[in-house]
Amino acid sequence: MNWDAIGAVGEILGAIAVFGSLAYLAIQIRDGNTASRATATREILDRWDTAADQLWESPEVASLMRKTLRGENPKVSQDDAMFFAIRLAHTVHIHYSVLEMSWSGLVPEALLDRVNNAIVWLLSAPGGRAWWDTTGYMMPNHEYINGLLESHELRERFVDWDDSLFRRAIREAQGDA
Repeated sequence: MNWDAIGAVGEILGAIAVFGSLAYLAIQIRDGNTASRATATREILDRWDTAADQLWESPEVASLMRKTLRGENPKVSQDDAMFFAIRLAHTVHIHYSVLEMSWSGLVPEALLDRVNNAIVWLLSAPGGRAWWDTTGYMMPNHEYINGLLESHELRERFVDWDDSLFRRAIREAQGDA
């Protein structure tokens, strides 16, 4: 065997090794992306669940939120009005996190759809709409939510509301994840 033949065999083995390394790297990247998507989805579901728990954390809070969303309690105390505004702002910011993650492909489309539905549901209520019309322009997802409010069809209307909306949405989303 001459040196040219040995060199050719070496080049072929080197090419096979490079191809094998690239295939291994591609598998590792795909697995890493899958794990990132799962982690992002779990994080969003946890944050959304926490926000729902805070909105409806006790019978008194649930009653305040329900009445304020329905527009039945226009003369709430300054503290209650601030509480209501902070809870809605927190929920809108979580929506923005879900939206950003969906743009990156980290959140399943079904989860974004459910979160969109919950946001439209909250902000379509008389009190939610009044809050959004007054302060929504400050939110980073203002234009996106305005588009949703104009075009999104709700599966459940606010007048048909019960306290388990968020928990049902979270259970459904966990089934999709």
